Amino acid sequence: MRIGIEVTTACLREPTGVAHYARFLSEALAATFPDDHLELLVRLSRWRRRAWLPNPAQLPVRSYHGPWLRSPWLRPEVVHGTEAWLPAWKEPAGVVTVHDLAALRVAEDWFAPAAFRARKQRAYEELRETADLVIAPSEVTRRDLLELFGYDPQRVRVIPHGIEERFRHDAAADPAVAARHGLAAGFVLFVGRVSTRKNVARMVEAFARSAAARGRMLALAGPMALGGETVMEAVTRLGLESRVRLLGFCSDAEIEALYRSAAALLFPTYYEGFGLPILEAMACGLPVVAGSLGAAPEVAAGHAEIADPMDVDDMAAALDRALDMGAARRAAAASHARGFSWEKSAQATRAAYAEAATRG
Repeated sequence: MRIGIEVTTACLREPTGVAHYARFLSEALAATFPDDHLELLVRLSRWRRRAWLPNPAQLPVRSYHGPWLRSPWLRPEVVHGTEAWLPAWKEPAGVVTVHDLAALRVAEDWFAPAAFRARKQRAYEELRETADLVIAPSEVTRRDLLELFGYDPQRVRVIPHGIEERFRHDAAADPAVAARHGLAAGFVLFVGRVSTRKNVARMVEAFARSAAARGRMLALAGPMALGGETVMEAVTRLGLESRVRLLGFCSDAEIEALYRSAAALLFPTYYEGFGLPILEAMACGLPVVAGSLGAAPEVAAGHAEIADPMDVDDMAAALDRALDMGAARRAAAASHARGFSWEKSAQATRAAYAEAATRG
């Protein structure tokens, strides 16, 4: 099968979760289905950014323009939009992944500007009419599509994300990464963009109130984003300048080293469509605090401490419990997380392509 995977949003100097999805799914598809012809598609307006596209499998990269699109022997049979968007083509069947509807479930300006929410609203309405099949990474996202936009349930498939193979095996921690950032042993970790949307300011307050976290440090592993100044204000107001480290963007290898060195992952975000850090941390044996909204409880499946992301005291109590989590429960969580793989995701996604091709 000839497959085009739309990866424009993955062309970033500092990859996001969506970029990781596009990269690792593409790699797994190429490895699992070597007889297929996969191509990565990038909008012409972002063509120069293709140099930032992670492409270890060295798949062909094309823009949307060129004579190959007019040839039924060269153009894709299926196009997969990896971030809630499809090219305006009539011929190939269209599969699209909608990761989350957080901007519409948390419909507040502090979470996402009104103009952004309006664009998302239009995009989801258009995809309801144009996509042959829609992939949701969780039952929560599938439910949101059905409830908020009336999607046909027969055209929505739940295909969970995977975790990288390196997370699915035991490995020794590399203390050099933590030491380089000035992190003392037993630190608490957050992974993601340091922003209002990720609820990081409240996490800082919960960390300050946690009895079990006294004397520990908090590492925020991710770049500053919208509302990041509120996090800095919280750090200063609570007098935590010596205990909170802003690490900025971290490479995949650094993130793995931090998972394997930390004492707990603090991740009670407002609303996740999946929440890869939850599984990655669990797979490394790290206790996790996850939020009670969105797909986090579904993904954690009883193996994390769940807290109301709007309640600082509840988050602090959950962090206390996580830091006291026993070895047996941590092992059960690791076993659960290691059951997710990009190979499984690729197999289910390839089946969706075949179904979409017959529908198209």
